[in-house]
Amino acid sequence: MPGGLLLFEETAPAGARPARLVSVRTTTPNGAVLRTTTYRDEGQLVPLEPAVLFPARAREEPFVAQVADLRPNVARFLVVTPGADRVQLISTSPDGYPVSKVYRTAGRAVTVVPVVNGNRGGGYRVIAHDRRGRVLYDGVPGSGRYLFDG
Repeated sequence: MPGGLLLFEETAPAGARPARLVSVRTTTPNGAVLRTTTYRDEGQLVPLEPAVLFPARAREEPFVAQVADLRPNVARFLVVTPGADRVQLISTSPDGYPVSKVYRTAGRAVTVVPVVNGNRGGGYRVIAHDRRGRVLYDGVPGSGRYLFDG
């Protein structure tokens, strides 16, 4: 709906380190999507995506952001895929390397996906499946432009 507001918020499961991801999406009158995403961990607020404008076709695309590395040669990516049961990241490099394992989301829309040698991958294709194995998304999430870039 034009001008509508969707607030997506995900918190860490019980027993995990407390963290919160908040993504706010607003649809403009012409159908474009304005999205901002922040991550809060142990009292720190980290803007991952400050006011980015996407074309209407990108409305349901996953959000992927690299977060702190797990250990040397293992990059971690925060992947937001509402409705997905399993996700996988595959590099957009010509040989498709590196590639992550398939990770179950445990019913959460936010998953942290480690990728061995993930810093070598550049961009990533996201493959997301629902519980029945249907493909929800298979592609490279589009890039938007910062709202104030003119």
